[in-house]
Amino acid sequence: MKKKKQTSDLTPHVVIFVEGDTDEVFFNRLLNYYRCQSVTPVNSCEVQNMKGVGRYASSKFTGKLSADIIPRNERKGRKIYGVCCSFDTDVFEDEETPIVNWNKVRKIIARLGIEEFCTIEVKSAMEDWLLDDIEGVCSFLKLKDCPTSLNGANGYAKMSGLFKRGGKVYVKGLSIADFIDALNIWKIRDKRKEALAELERLLRVQLP
Repeated sequence: MKKKKQTSDLTPHVVIFVEGDTDEVFFNRLLNYYRCQSVTPVNSCEVQNMKGVGRYASSKFTGKLSADIIPRNERKGRKIYGVCCSFDTDVFEDEETPIVNWNKVRKIIARLGIEEFCTIEVKSAMEDWLLDDIEGVCSFLKLKDCPTSLNGANGYAKMSGLFKRGGKVYVKGLSIADFIDALNIWKIRDKRKEALAELERLLRVQLP
């Protein structure tokens, strides 16, 4: 009979939960950047798409961890060392009662035996982060004159307007797969490094 590995023998593993498809594509691209650029090995990590920020407060979140992610990784010799939950802050800005109680989520994580927990605040939405490299988006759209500012009530509206200039339709969750490779991830990370600091600590990222 094969001897079960002790917890101390398992490889540390980090799970990043995101609220939608756009965030999933971005964070997978960011992880590739970390793995290529970090001067030290990056901890094992995966991205899980919750398909909606409200699910952080539901039993689906706990069930996904306890019934799927934790046992699946243990079978592969990995221990869930840390969990990060990413969310767009625009969902919370106008709410008197927050959709998610992050202190409650933190306690759930601790009860599952996971040592570390952090949130990643994407202000105000992922489109705002992507537009940190507006030149890269313009290059993808083949726009000769890249605007220095954009009109729009939020990042989604601004991105939609920019795509319209390029004769394309921006579809949330789908369009990013076409232009993510055109973006300068270093530029976005450098602008958002404060929001990403806890994630980079858990992953043990050290950039030159």
